[in-house]
Amino acid sequence: MMKNSKIEESIRLRYLATVISVFLALIATSVIYYSYIEHQQGKFAKKGDELKEHYEVVEAIDSTLNSMILRGRGYVAFNSGTEKLMLDQDIVKLGHQITDFKELDLNSKERKFINRLESFYIKYRDDILPTTVKSMKAGDAEAVEAIHKDYAGSVINGELKSTANFKDQYHKHIHALEAERLEKSRKDTIISSMFSAGFLLLLLPLVGVIINRIIRPIEELEKATEQIAMGNAVQLPKRKTDDEIGRLTHSFRKMVETIRAKEEDLMAHNEELMAQQGELEEQQTKIEESLCRVKTANDSLERLNKLNHHLTFTLDKNELCKIFLDFLNAQFPFDRSIFWFKEEKVYASSNVTRQVVDTLVETGNNVNWIRLHEESAYVIKRASNPEETGFAEQAFDAYDLYCSVLNADHEVVAVFAATRLGTPFSEYEIDEIKGLMSRMGLAIGRIYLYEEVEMARLLNLDIVQNINEGIQLVDMDGSMLQYNETLEKYVSCEGFAEWRNRQKISYREWTDIFLKQCEQPEELAAYFAEAVDYPEMEDKSFHYEIGDRHMAVYASPVYRAGKRVRTLLVHRDITKEHEIDRMKSELVSTVSHELRTPLSSVLGFTELLLTKDLKVERRHKYLETIHREAKRLTNLIDNFLDIQRMEAGKQDYQMEPVRLSELVIDVLARFCADQNHKIRIIDETIHDSILGDAGRIEQVFTNLVGNAMKFSPGGGEVEIRLVGNEDHILIQILDHGMGIPESELKKLFTKFHRVDNSEQRKVGGTGLGLAISREIIGDHKGEIWIESEEGIGTTVSFTLPLEKKHAEWQTTKGKVAIIEDEPNVAMIISEQLKSKGFPIIHYCNPLHFCEDVQKTNLQLDGVLIDFSTDDEVNGWELVRVLKSNEQTEHTPLVVLSTPDLDEEKVRAYGIEHYLTMPCHPSELEETLEVFLETESAQ
Repeated sequence: MMKNSKIEESIRLRYLATVISVFLALIATSVIYYSYIEHQQGKFAKKGDELKEHYEVVEAIDSTLNSMILRGRGYVAFNSGTEKLMLDQDIVKLGHQITDFKELDLNSKERKFINRLESFYIKYRDDILPTTVKSMKAGDAEAVEAIHKDYAGSVINGELKSTANFKDQYHKHIHALEAERLEKSRKDTIISSMFSAGFLLLLLPLVGVIINRIIRPIEELEKATEQIAMGNAVQLPKRKTDDEIGRLTHSFRKMVETIRAKEEDLMAHNEELMAQQGELEEQQTKIEESLCRVKTANDSLERLNKLNHHLTFTLDKNELCKIFLDFLNAQFPFDRSIFWFKEEKVYASSNVTRQVVDTLVETGNNVNWIRLHEESAYVIKRASNPEETGFAEQAFDAYDLYCSVLNADHEVVAVFAATRLGTPFSEYEIDEIKGLMSRMGLAIGRIYLYEEVEMARLLNLDIVQNINEGIQLVDMDGSMLQYNETLEKYVSCEGFAEWRNRQKISYREWTDIFLKQCEQPEELAAYFAEAVDYPEMEDKSFHYEIGDRHMAVYASPVYRAGKRVRTLLVHRDITKEHEIDRMKSELVSTVSHELRTPLSSVLGFTELLLTKDLKVERRHKYLETIHREAKRLTNLIDNFLDIQRMEAGKQDYQMEPVRLSELVIDVLARFCADQNHKIRIIDETIHDSILGDAGRIEQVFTNLVGNAMKFSPGGGEVEIRLVGNEDHILIQILDHGMGIPESELKKLFTKFHRVDNSEQRKVGGTGLGLAISREIIGDHKGEIWIESEEGIGTTVSFTLPLEKKHAEWQTTKGKVAIIEDEPNVAMIISEQLKSKGFPIIHYCNPLHFCEDVQKTNLQLDGVLIDFSTDDEVNGWELVRVLKSNEQTEHTPLVVLSTPDLDEEKVRAYGIEHYLTMPCHPSELEETLEVFLETESAQ
């Protein structure tokens, strides 16, 4: 009974029990209905899964049956073993599928279908197919056709149609079951919606009861609260219930009575607080004024501290002018102001026109310099001008202040000028500004002193940086304090670049860099240690090598007040002196060797001619030897004189148009007698005319080709290649001789330099040929370089500018070979072919060309052979090789022959174009025209 009364008296418990009951009923109903729906859906799902399983098996049977029938027909039609193999696979697969279907839960109709299909399957497998196979193997086509007409055709088509129909029935059953399931779900959804709507209708009475019993009493309390807040009297209704609302109303009534009882006390206390508030506001005003004055003083002090900092540390005059003027404008009220250096014309201004700046700073007008020097500050009172008056109704006074900055010699170095409109300068302000000018004078004096010191420092630094010696200043412990750029260039190490911002580099760091690159690390380390450690070091230097430089270093102690405090190390590049010494030694060695040999021959053979009675032939041979050795001596002396004139800039050149191809052919003719070396020219240029000295360019070719042959003592190929572009021509001389070590490549163009190699030393020479060639090519605005690999060969390349630019510069057709040792004839043929776009391969000796045809895959568009100046046997041997080679047997061939050319061989080898030499140039040109037309037609 007690429990029930508590529930009735508690709103929360009463309505909570009601809501819980309603929701429990809703949950129970929902669970029951949901279980029913799940059961129905489960039945549909189970039935659908069974249908889908049956359908998938029947679909597989239908697919396999169609494939089996198709393979069988393909086998019958084409007697294909592949089709028979795939047919057997389908038969096995269909058997397994029939077995799988029979294992399912089947109805009578399904069992009837599968039994009929199994009967057909067994009949086809065991009867029809074996009979068909047997008939086909026997070649009895009529029997095969009869089998398929009598039975197989109709039965097979019937089974295919029956299986397809059965599969379609399954498909329809699945769709019907799905439609039934959807209809059932729609009905369940409608029932659920109706149930939810009914539940909401049941909740409406409960909501109405809550509004009447809870919301309305709360609204009455809210209105009473508003009335109390407005100071109105309120009479609350008495509630008989003893629930939460009743207790809340009773408590609110007691609160109202207590507030009314204490309202008078609060009013009296409020009047006292209002009086105290007036006193506090008056005190607050005084405190704010004091704080404002303190803040102003602090701001002024802070600005002054910043100014002192800038006056002490700022070294830039422009920056110092701006900072000082900004401080004055913030510290004192000015309408216009300017501060400038008298001599440097450096200034900062505020609200000053450009015209006024030019008047004050540039010319110094409007400034009383005598008064400014004597008084250091003065004020001029004047009437305001119309521009200053502006929109004021009447004119007023303006005040101009001028104040000077004096240096230690009491000279004016800077001036401050300011203008006020309508307000004079007070004595206090002028004294303050004069005091600031004195501080500024100290700062300017410090700047001038710094500039003098910095100028002296930069002068010393420039002297140190621009001398040719590398300089190091090291401390007593060996740490490097300073070095110049020359030393960095000598050592050429990244470590020096990283040390530029460091004040001290340890002894180990900087010595490691030297020792890693030096050729004598132990001796150099000992020298550095002695230079740093010993107080009194003998005046001696040390020579070392670093990279390709030869260096000399000496140490000099630095004293202060009679005590050694530093050590100065001076590094001097003595590479040139070393090279001069080396060249002197090379010159003496070369001259003594190269001159002694021909002189010995001249003296020896001359003595024989003078002392012995020799036969005429022997005497003639000795005279030829003497003449050859004398020419050799002349060439040596000419080389010495050439290199001397070139280095002195006194070499004269006869500049005229020169055809390089003609010059190269002439040079080649000089070396044709050498049977050990196979020399060829590959000319791929159209335009090869340069502006140069023909004799000197010929000297370059002679030197380079001679070197290629000289340093290929075992014989081999020497190739001269000409390649052009629009404004330059590239010439390359390639050999397959001894090659040059990589370490020697940079020194090859040095005078008297010869490769330090025992094999190379066996070859004679002065070491001047390449040096002379480089000078000649350089004077012709060209470049020369060498690429080589030891034991493989060497390529010397150089470029020369063409006489004029050409849009078309390179040949575009296949190569044509010319075998001709007569330069003039070779030149005519070459020009004709090049003008038609054919690159040229030129040989002197037919046997050399014959070797290339046999050993290499030459792609040729034509061959021209001269039988008239060489051994005819070698010429016919070349023709035989050309006609027997698959690559060249159909290549067009022109023969330049002697009058007694063997006609039988001409017919036998099918030579269509030949000329009897000597012939007229026009006749040669006509033959080449026919040859070129024949080639173009092919």
